[in-house]
Amino acid sequence: MTAATTTPGEPGPQVVDALIEIGESFQEAVDAFPGGTEFSVAAGVHRLASVKPKQGDVFVGEPGAVLSGAALVTDWRADGDFWAAGGFDLQSDRWVKYEGRACLDETADGLGSGPGACRFPHLLYLDDQVLTPIVDRSELISGTFLFDYERGEIWIADDPNGRRMELAVTALAFDALDRKNVTIEGLTVEKYATGLQTAAIQGGAGWVIKDCVVRWNHGFGIKVGSGSHVSGCRVHGQGQGGVKVVNGATGVIYENNEIDYNGLGGVNPLWEGGGSKFVESIDLVVRGNNVHHNHGPGLWTDFNNVNTFYEGNTVVDNAGAGIMHEISHQAVIKNNIVTGNGYEMLLGGIYISNSDDVEVVGNTLENNKVAVLARQADRDVPVENLNVHDNLIIKTRGEGYAAGLIVEAGGNEFFTSKGNVFQANTYNLGPEYTRPFHWMGGLRRPEAWQSYGNDTSGNFNLG
Repeated sequence: MTAATTTPGEPGPQVVDALIEIGESFQEAVDAFPGGTEFSVAAGVHRLASVKPKQGDVFVGEPGAVLSGAALVTDWRADGDFWAAGGFDLQSDRWVKYEGRACLDETADGLGSGPGACRFPHLLYLDDQVLTPIVDRSELISGTFLFDYERGEIWIADDPNGRRMELAVTALAFDALDRKNVTIEGLTVEKYATGLQTAAIQGGAGWVIKDCVVRWNHGFGIKVGSGSHVSGCRVHGQGQGGVKVVNGATGVIYENNEIDYNGLGGVNPLWEGGGSKFVESIDLVVRGNNVHHNHGPGLWTDFNNVNTFYEGNTVVDNAGAGIMHEISHQAVIKNNIVTGNGYEMLLGGIYISNSDDVEVVGNTLENNKVAVLARQADRDVPVENLNVHDNLIIKTRGEGYAAGLIVEAGGNEFFTSKGNVFQANTYNLGPEYTRPFHWMGGLRRPEAWQSYGNDTSGNFNLG
């Protein structure tokens, strides 16, 4: 580790810059210097790097700087049709139980009585491709691996000779929910054994994360606290989800990031998975992001989020809703491009679930399962004051319909006196969509939709 020249006599930290070289400990470097030090991270792979920074620390990666939570696995032995490697003592942190059905392959009680392979955080990578974890050796085939925690062994069906095999063993790259005003710039953070609902980068208040790549971690990629700003990053290939915030965080901004192909690790997306999940946030801004091909919702505010602002995002081909605001309050969903979402999970391009005071305006929604769908169920927050206006809705292919409100708990007051309105929207619909609107308990033709007071100033281009 080398330190640059200092600036004696000036306020603030005396160390301007320190270089963390390959093989050096991030934590020892941080411990050696005062808070507010700027650390340059040398190019190359920093294996098993993990750090709890001090307040105000800055980490700037040289081009090609990678923090990896994975160890190389090289000592393989052939055993019949399989290969094995041993010596891994990771049993103590192999399994976490959660309420709810966390994994797609476990039984409905959600307490691990089924296989639940997604609960195991220690993934195996073959030439940067994550293998699928299994729990029964009889199911071992190419592209899968078995981690026998009791014996400390990995079993695979693919020949490892001449291949790069890596096992995720370190849980977190940055573990610092209680540290403020840390900056991370230009780093790649990959292959961490993050547990479900945790993130490879766990940041506190006032964090700035920019121009980073966060990929191939088991849980989430990035989690930050109040006043944090995440921009210019690509967050992809996480097993559970892309990005989130500390519960109760205020004033977080996610902008101009690419969030893609997250939620592919066998996690049940209806439990918590996909591009993002934000809980109990206040004044959250999600702007200018490219959110696509996540297995679950693309952008998801779930439970007691207040004053959310979604603007200018491109949200494409997510299995769940493109933008989902659930059991939450005031939101503006404005000028987003939302395309091809919701088919696998039967949700809308923009989906409002038991939330109040939501404005949906100026969006272009094309060939989603449903363009704009609201749902009133027996949950804590009623659907009230939903104002959907001046959107372009295109539905020329695929199943589903264009727009509507479904009331599962409550009466017709949600259609007549709760302030839920669709106005001045433009609909370009294919000829098969003869009843493209869901209102008053059934699918309706455009003229019936208007007779209920919806889109009396709207434009309908049918067929």
